[in-house]
Amino acid sequence: MMRELRRLWSGLLVWLILAGTVGLNGVLAFYQRRYGPESYWGVMGQFWDKLGLAAVAAAVLTACLPLTACDRICRTEELVLTARLGRRHLFVSRMAACALGTVLFVLALSVGNFLCGKVVADGLPVPPGWGSLYLGRTLLAGAGGALLALAACGLCERFRSLPTAFFLVSVVLLFSALTADLKGEPLGLYVLANGFFAKLIRGRALTGWGSYSPPWGMEWLVWGPWHVGLTALCLYGAVRRRKERNQW
Repeated sequence: MMRELRRLWSGLLVWLILAGTVGLNGVLAFYQRRYGPESYWGVMGQFWDKLGLAAVAAAVLTACLPLTACDRICRTEELVLTARLGRRHLFVSRMAACALGTVLFVLALSVGNFLCGKVVADGLPVPPGWGSLYLGRTLLAGAGGALLALAACGLCERFRSLPTAFFLVSVVLLFSALTADLKGEPLGLYVLANGFFAKLIRGRALTGWGSYSPPWGMEWLVWGPWHVGLTALCLYGAVRRRKERNQW
């Protein structure tokens, strides 16, 4: 797994996404500090609502998916499958590396956002309770990012097509993000807004996705298992497809 994790982080694009997101956040923080210091730390705490979500989605689409499909892209799949550990072990290692790599990416983004905020704050005190609130949202974002990475990689393996998985994940995430704040929406839009990782990555607790502290309410009992089950379904489809091709 560590080898696959190193391959995941060896790409320049991951570091560009990380640095670009923190840099852009620094610019926005500078203007917020200058023109709206009274709400500065509140805006910093909402990092995952927009920039954080976009950065995690970009990392999954441009780093995790290519890692899953790299053998087909490089035309080395048949050679890998002849190796002693070229089947199940490699698949499990890559899935674990993508999940762990996404969590590490989320933590790096979170630390970068906080340090950038402290530098630009220029002495503005951090409000009481802000740190625990921000940590909770970061943990939710990490969990959502890891589940998204596993689901996306499972789809890529199931369809054996990087463009197909890229398109499906991009469209679903886009609509999920755009419908995030709709009120009184029909059931289809409600499921789309709440059930496809975007609000989880945004770090929202699951009481109507508007509460940030316990108790989180009964919706957690629905959407928590939903996200886990959806990810498991994608991975099951990938494993079944590999078994059909005698690659497990």
